[in-house]
Amino acid sequence: MADNALPILAKSLRRGEGMPNIPARRSILDDLVDNALSRAEIRYLRARLNAISMNKDILMDLPHELLLCIIPYIDLDDFLRARQVSRVWMERLSSPDISLILIKKHFRGTWETSFNAVGSAGQVSSKISPSKWLSEAAVKRLRRQQCNFRTWHYFNYGVERQYEADNYAYGPEDALYNNGRIAFRVNNRTIAVQTLPQVDMPRLFVDPDREPIQMWLISEQYLIAPKSSNKYMIEAWDLELSSAQNVQSVRLPSRIREISAYKNKVGLVTHSNEAMVWHIGGGLRHLDITGIQEKMDGFDSWEISSVLFHPSSQDTIFIVSQAYKSSEASNSNLIYNIRLIIQELVGGRQKSILHVDIVFKTAARSLMKSSRVVVDRDGLCGIWHTAWISGLAEHIGIRFDMFRKEFDTRPLKCNYPLCLARTIHGQACDISAEEVGIWADSKLSESSLAPHAIEGDDDYVVIFGHSHYLVLVP
Repeated sequence: MADNALPILAKSLRRGEGMPNIPARRSILDDLVDNALSRAEIRYLRARLNAISMNKDILMDLPHELLLCIIPYIDLDDFLRARQVSRVWMERLSSPDISLILIKKHFRGTWETSFNAVGSAGQVSSKISPSKWLSEAAVKRLRRQQCNFRTWHYFNYGVERQYEADNYAYGPEDALYNNGRIAFRVNNRTIAVQTLPQVDMPRLFVDPDREPIQMWLISEQYLIAPKSSNKYMIEAWDLELSSAQNVQSVRLPSRIREISAYKNKVGLVTHSNEAMVWHIGGGLRHLDITGIQEKMDGFDSWEISSVLFHPSSQDTIFIVSQAYKSSEASNSNLIYNIRLIIQELVGGRQKSILHVDIVFKTAARSLMKSSRVVVDRDGLCGIWHTAWISGLAEHIGIRFDMFRKEFDTRPLKCNYPLCLARTIHGQACDISAEEVGIWADSKLSESSLAPHAIEGDDDYVVIFGHSHYLVLVP
């Protein structure tokens, strides 16, 4: 028989449609084993067959283009588990293009600021390893969400928090966290700022004119507070500078009702329903809110809730407003309709305007309303509306994605794990307040953390109590 005659014969055994003729091929193999091969040749053939692996590796056999389409639908927890299956799975799932897809989905703010300009996998800078960054960030994110903290520290505030004349002790509602720093009120004229991890004593900030500080907040870089007097001014202290006396200010047209901040930009809402932006160190700029009127037909009243800044687009601003109307229901209840309106401004001009309506019923004849809007570092806004009905608070939560420009209207609860954990006032933190509270109770016997407020990010979770605070490190 000529060389390769047997393989050629086997390949020639096909049906009319071109598919292999399996019975004919098996008949040739049976005849070969029964009549043609010696025992030594059969042992050799068996060894060759045993060396062939028949296991199918789904991941390794999957075309890369198809794998890239599947990756966006995988949770971080499942992704990390898959990478631990084997060395080859770890290598394939650590490719730059796969890592960039997951960073964009789960860490949108970091993707925009650090990886958006990276481009294709061949252009990744040696200083930026998407795979290494994702591995560390994903572990911290999951540890925080699952209350699996590496370490925790229990501190007092480091300074004596004073009582006021009405015997009111400053509590957790007078403390904030942002970007690795905590800030808390010491007395009505002093705000203390502590950088984590706690090493030195907190820095103290006071108004240059020794006026009381009422409304205040911290951004990633600044402590910001409007003047409490009739001077209509707002001040900002640079937290990166060593001197607490380095303060910048700007005059305002009227008294401030709400303030928001991102890095060196401050959003302002006045009692007269004006919206403004102050770039710290520069001037004050009024925002055009006339476009909101197109969403107001049929509503009794409206007000601006907050001015928000896009995490990566420097020229993009969102103005969040809410409108109200009520009507009589057939069962003598009142039907309240709340319209949340988000106006997008790019370069000072309106680019889009979106809204979503929330409807609920109540037997109350009067309704007190308040809303709080907070943003996390990935551009996810939590908009909490609180309706005080007959002394009871009814919370309604809506989420808005700055990048997708979409509302998420799924019902949210106060302890919803992917929304706001702040129990008194706002900071976006996707961890269940109830779970963290249970965790803290299991570690501490002291009662100084109750009642408490929770804020945090992927680096720290802070539980603020009256006399102490707890720092949890994912």
